[in-house]
Amino acid sequence: DVDTERPTHVFAVDDDASSLEVLEAACAIAGFHFSSTSRPKEALNLVRDREPDVILLDVMMPELDGFDLCRMIKAEEDLQLIPIVMVTALDSKEDKIKGLESGCDDFMSKPIDRIELTARVRSLARVRKLTENLDNAEKVLEMLARGVEAKDETTGDHCDRLTRAGVAFGKHLGFSAPDVRALGRAG
Repeated sequence: DVDTERPTHVFAVDDDASSLEVLEAACAIAGFHFSSTSRPKEALNLVRDREPDVILLDVMMPELDGFDLCRMIKAEEDLQLIPIVMVTALDSKEDKIKGLESGCDDFMSKPIDRIELTARVRSLARVRKLTENLDNAEKVLEMLARGVEAKDETTGDHCDRLTRAGVAFGKHLGFSAPDVRALGRAG
């Protein structure tokens, strides 16, 4: 598993109870923590609360399809790096393109193969953990920069000014939100 302190948390959204039971059994065999909902409209709040390591989304659901739910999850800065796997019986090129455009990270076909599910979840959870480690490293670097800045009275709030200037410059040039954040981090 990715983290010896806690099992990988898999969160599934599927309107079919029997599909959720199959996913839960496969996750239990693999040693993953599993939670789910059959109501796609409540899924976003549950993802916010639980911050799972990997999300499994059914594509064809009433009220809200998996593509729209994926877009909603990926639109939130705190959730956008959680890997999402679209689990679907659809296998057309157009459906896969639509899934990728909505922000999903991978696809799995129904019926689910337990061994494939385990391998994909482990791989995506590993990537999630590495991403979290990079985010933590970024925070450490920011703290070190602030520590150096605090010891040198001549620089004042130099890091903050550089951050604000980078963000303003990126916005002025029309950069995407992730690129603007990267300029701010560089400052």
